[in-house]
Amino acid sequence: MIAGFEEITGGKLLLRGQVANDIPPHKRGVGLVFQHLALFPHLTVGQNIGFGLRVKRLPAGEIATRIADVLALMRLAGYESRRITQLSGGQRQRVALARALVTEPTVLLLDEPLTGLDYKLSIEMKNEFKRIHSETGTTFVYVTHDQTSALGISERMAVLHRGEIVQIGTPEEIYAKPRTRFVADFIGNANILHGRFTEDGLFETHGLTFRVSDGGKAGEGWVSIKPERLRVGIVSDGDNVAEGVVSDVVYQGSHFIIGLAINDLRITVVADSFRGRVGDRIRVSWRPQDVVSLQK
Repeated sequence: MIAGFEEITGGKLLLRGQVANDIPPHKRGVGLVFQHLALFPHLTVGQNIGFGLRVKRLPAGEIATRIADVLALMRLAGYESRRITQLSGGQRQRVALARALVTEPTVLLLDEPLTGLDYKLSIEMKNEFKRIHSETGTTFVYVTHDQTSALGISERMAVLHRGEIVQIGTPEEIYAKPRTRFVADFIGNANILHGRFTEDGLFETHGLTFRVSDGGKAGEGWVSIKPERLRVGIVSDGDNVAEGVVSDVVYQGSHFIIGLAINDLRITVVADSFRGRVGDRIRVSWRPQDVVSLQK
């Protein structure tokens, strides 16, 4: 709808303060980086980047200047004569981004732009997106199913579910304080528990009772606890404490993912270090403020 390819059935779309509902796509000044880049293999880097400028019939001198400027921004100076097939994956990503930015769009739309990149290159491109966003000041609308990309790149996030926005906020707010079960499950890993809130600020589930700081109304409800908020063998004043049996341990290099069975409840714990084994009984603790009440 922002690009103009789908009809707006309700509400108003504002671009730079102007209602854009009836403005045709080619006059909206919206840039787009496609999921699979859609670069022209028969054109050079410079020709790919300048394609939109030639369509606009800008003077040749201005086109050359803009291409040179955006190549410098992308750290691709000297690459204008190369073919797309001569570039690495990261360089192709930058060319696609340059082609969208060189037209000086009001808004830049990015559709899963990191699809297909390996882990290290994906990290590099996330940093590049943040740098370029900071240097250009252009509004980026970044669409992704990769929660790590969303958390790492964005300044403000919107989580959509079944076509509706269910929560808007900073990455920190969305991650730490999800409002609904969907958001808690979609953004990061979480222990989502079903049980009952009591009159005195407790939550009961599967024979386990613990304190919550933002408890809902007395009655049935849901809560979320992040696995990294559960601490193994460390108890401070006011903490909730439970004991369970280790059901599985997965080493991830920088941390351990521990499966823990408490009564008939299974939860996940993330720990920086862990010396236990499957079958061990261990204690975990968590603060009441680390328990987040959820809407259905």
